[in-house]
Amino acid sequence: GIIGGIIAIIIVGLIVLQFSFTDEGNISNDFNEPKIVDVDNDGVPDEEDPFVSAPRVWQSSGPFEIDRKQYALGELVLIRMN
Repeated sequence: GIIGGIIAIIIVGLIVLQFSFTDEGNISNDFNEPKIVDVDNDGVPDEEDPFVSAPRVWQSSGPFEIDRKQYALGELVLIRMN
């Protein structure tokens, strides 16, 4: 009856409070994310930039040729078909 209802309300209240406290800990802060820098406007002169692209050496596989064995992230991939 009444005692069971009171116990149920207390249990539901405790569960709601528990979930509300755990949600506050999962909030991410955008200030902790790394800053993305545009490489064209990074302020480093090109002659001081350590990145040097590899020369093109065409690798063959069947009718396809690809210009490098390894690429940097975001680098253009060139493929030829014979």
